[in-house]
Amino acid sequence: MRIVNLMLARGRGGLESMAVRYHEALVAEGFEVLSIGHAKGVLAEKVKPAQFARLNSGFTGDPLAALRLKGLAKRFQADLIIAHGNRAIALAGTAAQAANIRQYLDGLAARG
Repeated sequence: MRIVNLMLARGRGGLESMAVRYHEALVAEGFEVLSIGHAKGVLAEKVKPAQFARLNSGFTGDPLAALRLKGLAKRFQADLIIAHGNRAIALAGTAAQAANIRQYLDGLAARG
């Protein structure tokens, strides 16, 4: 299974640390993971460059970021998007639908 792990915040809090832990745990279980996040975020620092793509989003619902996420998810041929945080959740649904990804997960529930 190919999984996109999406965290767009630039901060260094608990949610950002959890996104790194998700990445590490999913890779350890044998999943192919592409973590996508802010160029200056914690994922950019902690994830191997081959498993990371940068995506900066200026605001929640940023249409240009949604288009870029769609392209990244399609190229990666993702089966699932896991979104961490409000900005990521807002973009994940739009990108998943546009890229024909049947499911995405956020902090609330599975969608799709």
